Amino acid sequence: MKKLLGLFLLIAMFTIPTVVSAASTTNELNFSIPMNTFCSGSNQVDLSLNITNLNPDASNLTLNLYKKGGSQFNSVGSAYDGIDSTITPGSAFNLNANDTAEYHFSFGGQSGLCTDRPFSGKLIANNGADISIVASGFVRSSSGVAPIIINAGKQWDVELPLVVVSTDPANSSISVPVNKIINIIFNKNIQLGDITKQIQIVQGSDVVASTFAINSNVLTIQPTQNLLNSQTYTVIIPAGTIVSGNTSLKSDYTFSFTTTAPPSYSTDLTDGLPTSAFSASSSYSASFTPDKAFNNLWNSNGTNNWSSQNSEVLNSWIKVEFSSAKSIAKLIYQADAYAGYSVGMKNFRVEASNDNTTWTTQYEGTALQNGTHQAFTWTPTGSYKYWRVLIVDAYNPQFVQISELEMMEQQ
Repeated sequence: MKKLLGLFLLIAMFTIPTVVSAASTTNELNFSIPMNTFCSGSNQVDLSLNITNLNPDASNLTLNLYKKGGSQFNSVGSAYDGIDSTITPGSAFNLNANDTAEYHFSFGGQSGLCTDRPFSGKLIANNGADISIVASGFVRSSSGVAPIIINAGKQWDVELPLVVVSTDPANSSISVPVNKIINIIFNKNIQLGDITKQIQIVQGSDVVASTFAINSNVLTIQPTQNLLNSQTYTVIIPAGTIVSGNTSLKSDYTFSFTTTAPPSYSTDLTDGLPTSAFSASSSYSASFTPDKAFNNLWNSNGTNNWSSQNSEVLNSWIKVEFSSAKSIAKLIYQADAYAGYSVGMKNFRVEASNDNTTWTTQYEGTALQNGTHQAFTWTPTGSYKYWRVLIVDAYNPQFVQISELEMMEQQ
């Protein structure tokens, strides 16, 4: 019985309970350095520290050391006889996965500097990222070796709350382009979380159709079509919809921005041009010449329009020659009302040239089969003397008729 009791006591003495340390939510870890020891010209004191990154990703860290009075000690360390020193106190450094960084410095002896001895230190996880490190060290003096115990000798895990670092556009931005792609930057890599909730862009009560993508720590939202001018939009990211590891966005995140005012345009630059400035690939007759499409007579119905020759629809064109190069950025078009607007153009291109031979596409679009004044806008690639509308196809395969065209520059 005594032998069994002794065995139980022996097991109890050498059985160490497993201590699971909860992840920290702060990015700073303080520790004490046992520096209250002999230091003089005949008593050298060595400080040695090592930090190992257990994270699968690189970590960015800073080691701060503090003297007895509280001021920082930032001297570059020294290496000798197998003792390395790669850390500069007070300066950030990157530590790759499973890599170790060291610091060593000698006080007293020939160097003196006993009054510069650091009595405490602080490890800082930079950039708001999660980390997992283990660190230790020692102070060696004539009194012996005293260990530096950091985080009770346990692994230090930092799992910071998931937060938004910045957005593009920023909250309350104005004059945001209507084709803006929206980026939300988080403090760490992210994934989609609760799919029962929706990330949205809203304008009033209207939800903007959008696509979503994640790249590392960036959530990208791209509206499927241009936003409206002079409107305020709000981006809503509900709590739980974005996660990172075991953390998630704890509360709804919203920000708003206002789009740019609509651009202004010149008056119709084709007004006042001579008849000779207008030409076309073909005309049905002398009564349907290309200048009739630029005479400011809207709502034509079989008259006062340009009409192509029969069976000359595909890739037919109507052209304007300006006296000087223009940066046309807007086209207004109306189809002729003949046969219920069935003779209007369908798919078309706006092209420009400076030599009337080599043409550069400025815009590709589709016109509707109705009598509205249809406006098409684009950003021109430059200034050109010749501008034409090339008709890829039309609603009527026999011929195309245009009631009116106008061309403007953006101001």
